[in-house]
Amino acid sequence: MKKIPIILLSIITAMSVTACSLVGINNSNTSSDDTATPATASRIDDREYDIALITDQDGIDSDHNLKIWKSVIAYGDTMGKTYKYYCESETSTVEDEMLEAIERKAKIIVLPDSSYKDIVTKLQDKNPDVSFLMLDTLPSDEFGDNVHCVKYKEEQVGYFVGYLLIMDGKKKLGYIGSDNSSQNKRYLYGMVQGADAATTELRLHDTAVRYSFDAADEKQAQKIAKNMYDNNIDMIFAADSTVLDGVSKAAEQTGKMVCAIESAYNGSSDLLFASFDYDHEIAAEAAITTGFDENLDWISGKESKNLNFGVENDCIFIYGENDRWKFENINKEFFKKIYKKMAEGEITVSAKTDKKPAIATLSFSEFKISDQ
Repeated sequence: MKKIPIILLSIITAMSVTACSLVGINNSNTSSDDTATPATASRIDDREYDIALITDQDGIDSDHNLKIWKSVIAYGDTMGKTYKYYCESETSTVEDEMLEAIERKAKIIVLPDSSYKDIVTKLQDKNPDVSFLMLDTLPSDEFGDNVHCVKYKEEQVGYFVGYLLIMDGKKKLGYIGSDNSSQNKRYLYGMVQGADAATTELRLHDTAVRYSFDAADEKQAQKIAKNMYDNNIDMIFAADSTVLDGVSKAAEQTGKMVCAIESAYNGSSDLLFASFDYDHEIAAEAAITTGFDENLDWISGKESKNLNFGVENDCIFIYGENDRWKFENINKEFFKKIYKKMAEGEITVSAKTDKKPAIATLSFSEFKISDQ
């Protein structure tokens, strides 16, 4: 699916940032024709920055973090705000970097994922004037009023997996997660809804989804996946990133393949049939631009405190759409057609996890090794 950025990021083509010691700075006195350029970070630098991106040691060499950094740049340049990114190093922790950003009067601190949760909950009350924007993070009772979360519609991704695989001729599907968290359930239940819709559409009577939430570690994930494959499961969806390596090893053992989410393989592995991802660049920019006013204050009363992005925001795509399409019986245009139907509301996917989704024809059951 071709992704259309919210704001044209022309400055990015002229920018090359390759290490944590570099920061992008936009000065509000800079004219609109100027290009944001890197400057060397220094503890002596006492300038203040409105927006801070905090990263681990991967910095913006990570594709995930780079997309978010582009969003910060786009917002800062559009609104005339200063920005900087802070990166954990051998001599500083993420918390150290976050405290420095706060010291430099950051009003928005952007965090790439939920791994920063403990630090945020520690600092939020001591810094009520700082807004923490956490991407790919579920809302939590532990978060205060100054913490804002962006999550994604996992059920939509699950629907695509189930629907497309059944339409492509894979009749027995598996799902493996490390636990029965609400996130894993949304992936699974979305997958079931999609597989059931395709089963009904094709008038099939021998399709199935088997699942397990018992893969506590890589070794257990491999064992469960191997048993699934040996029991005629055609494809396993490893949406839980903690189980992907184990499932991939089982796929290699059996000569089968795996579907993933935000896969580190990014479509390059022969084991990977398809991998879905979220457009963090679009989501981050939308979160910042819709949630904050020109004074960088969270807009009081807006429902955007916790945002939920999906196909309606063009925030979901599939790796390999352009150069590595492995589906045999459906083409890219078919996927785009289904994507559009979901974006326009013609296809709806329930995100409820309190009970299993209703199914018309599909067989849906838990997979236990002891039962085999």
